[in-house]
Amino acid sequence: MKKTGIAITLIGLPLMVLSMLDLFGEQRIPIPITIPIMIVSCISVFLGPALAVFPLSMERRKRITNRSLVFGVSLFGLGFFFKKMHWPGAAFLVIIGVLILCFFSGTLTCKSNYDKWKLLARTKFDALFLTLCNYVGIGGLLLGILFKIQHWPLAQAIAIGGMVTLAVGMLIGNHKFKKEVITRKETADKLKETLDQLEEQHQILEEKQKEIIGSITYAKRIQSSLLPTEKYINSHLTRLRDENSL
Repeated sequence: MKKTGIAITLIGLPLMVLSMLDLFGEQRIPIPITIPIMIVSCISVFLGPALAVFPLSMERRKRITNRSLVFGVSLFGLGFFFKKMHWPGAAFLVIIGVLILCFFSGTLTCKSNYDKWKLLARTKFDALFLTLCNYVGIGGLLLGILFKIQHWPLAQAIAIGGMVTLAVGMLIGNHKFKKEVITRKETADKLKETLDQLEEQHQILEEKQKEIIGSITYAKRIQSSLLPTEKYINSHLTRLRDENSL
């Protein structure tokens, strides 16, 4: 995954630069081709590093995710402030901030959520479905806000699509996890009942063992009281040898 992430970044970076230079320059390539290339390359530039971070430990990924969230939100907030003040660079800061939040921080959060939810969901498909719903939903909301700020078309449609996807994921996730929690509680109750029965049987066996040991000890005492002692047997054997020698 690390090599894949690096390769995606190395491919996306020059494509992004070339598409931007063409779009804001001589426009030798038709705009319907340039814009999709620029969008895909921009996504690749931030998605690639996130994929490269996947092999790291959960703690390191969490630290990187938190720092990228702070950085992305800071850029977005600074860009929004620049836009209100009509300062240059506002659009660049807002776009970079949203791209970081969507395709770097969002991808790492998606990975962490999947690792956590696959332990709770009944199947890995359920965990993947819920993770993607959250990822696409939140990403759609952020991109919708970006399009709205930049006055780009389809802003409302993207935002509504994100909200719908997020709502569907939450409803299905709530239903599936609620069912899973009930199933696991029933399993835990049955396991507790079985453990209680085993504990009860263990106590019965201990009591039986004590009774058997007590009976053996009592029988040994009776046997010891009835049988002659070793001293008595030795004395009689000595007397018999003496009588035979005479």
